[in-house]
Amino acid sequence: MKYKKLNSTIVFFILFFCLSVTAYSQSRYLEDGIGGSSFGFDTFISADGLDAVGLSAAYSIGGKMDFGFKLNRENGTISGYDSTVWNFNFVYNLIVIKQTEYIPLSLQLESGYGFSNITSDNLSTLSISSYEGQGFNIGASIFREFNSK
Repeated sequence: MKYKKLNSTIVFFILFFCLSVTAYSQSRYLEDGIGGSSFGFDTFISADGLDAVGLSAAYSIGGKMDFGFKLNRENGTISGYDSTVWNFNFVYNLIVIKQTEYIPLSLQLESGYGFSNITSDNLSTLSISSYEGQGFNIGASIFREFNSK
């Protein structure tokens, strides 16, 4: 029974981190034909000791296509044992229809791949050194920009 609870907890964390891929949507803000890049670094420390460090980068090609990645490391506890989670996410977005003076909405297709690796002292009690998982997501966004004048 304890193994099933641990297994479901680990599967939840893997699915949560793999499927919550950051959407790099720089092409939304660029005119057609213009490229752009973004870089990010983030960290998180909470009162209960959970901390995370992440690095991300993305590039927009011609204001129509985005691709990027995010790599982060998170420390925390699983069932009371110290744990470390490494996540890698890759994102690819394509703007199919872009808002113009004559087109009122934009349509963006989105896809992503995520990979997670969990190491925990709790896993060593089960003779497992680490637990890995991966996930994919596919989606679409319809959006509109409003100008305030």
